[in-house]
Amino acid sequence: AGVIRVRDCAYLILVAPKLTEGSVQFKTYCSGTLNTHLVNDGWLNTKLLNDSDCPAAHYCSNLNVGGHTDWYLPSLNELELCYRVFKPTDWGNTTLRAGKFPGNLSLENGVNPSSIPTGAAYTETNPAQTIVTAFRAGNVEAFAVEWYWTSTEYSSDTNNSLIQNFSGGYQLWTNKTNVYRVRGICRVLDRKSTRLNSSHSAKSRMPSSA
Repeated sequence: AGVIRVRDCAYLILVAPKLTEGSVQFKTYCSGTLNTHLVNDGWLNTKLLNDSDCPAAHYCSNLNVGGHTDWYLPSLNELELCYRVFKPTDWGNTTLRAGKFPGNLSLENGVNPSSIPTGAAYTETNPAQTIVTAFRAGNVEAFAVEWYWTSTEYSSDTNNSLIQNFSGGYQLWTNKTNVYRVRGICRVLDRKSTRLNSSHSAKSRMPSSA
């Protein structure tokens, strides 16, 4: 799907096959989990949420695709990147501004300071329908034209977590006990982007994988 920055590292984001998608609650009851408000690190959010009371994270972290078991529930900015690159329809994008995200990030659809390159607010025509045929609406890998859970909890409200709609890219929050779609992703360290975008000290250091 693209490249996401997590602290000093850059990661390639890989999307699980469509056939692995499910529809579940974010949580079975409304409660907050410490340190799961991260907008760019779905891997860490999922690790902290991965128990039977958090069906969305549990579902993704238990995927096994061809022997690969490192899947997780994408964070807000990781799922935004999936929409931007794999938008299923040729419909106009949502440009409404709904409020504020955790950490006072502006809830302006498409703004993504974590992606490389940085994502700007959507216009009605940008992003356009994906050029990847398999991900276009009606084809084998297409995202559903529905809401998807992210792993980013709304830090100031234990009742809600953040979601993204794949019909127009609308980003919003909703009650954790609602049922929406989930699609796992995984990540691979992008050493080239990490070298180009990290701040370097006089002493060389290896990027962390976490």
